[in-house]
Amino acid sequence: MLSAPRLGMNKRAISIMASAILVSLLISCGGNVAPTRQIDDAILASEVRDALRADSELSRYQFAINVTGRNVVLMGTVNLASHRDRAEAITRSIAGVETVENRIEVRR
Repeated sequence: MLSAPRLGMNKRAISIMASAILVSLLISCGGNVAPTRQIDDAILASEVRDALRADSELSRYQFAINVTGRNVVLMGTVNLASHRDRAEAITRSIAGVETVENRIEVRR
């Protein structure tokens, strides 16, 4: 049986592997963005996603996270304005994030 810390490591490993696959696909598509920036963007997006999923108030939500050159765009829908603000604050606290555009909507 896996212990809780071991499970957490598996989720992190899966997230990192998914990011690596995404980066490989982006690079192979021959986009105009330098490969190192694509890697940095994918890693930063993964770190933001992991941080939001680790938060007990935000883990139930699905967020779309786009990163371009250290600029993060958050999208999704939450139940409370405080959850929207919390997602932005957590994202801003991550090393490497320069700007956050919060497009998260609050359900009415």
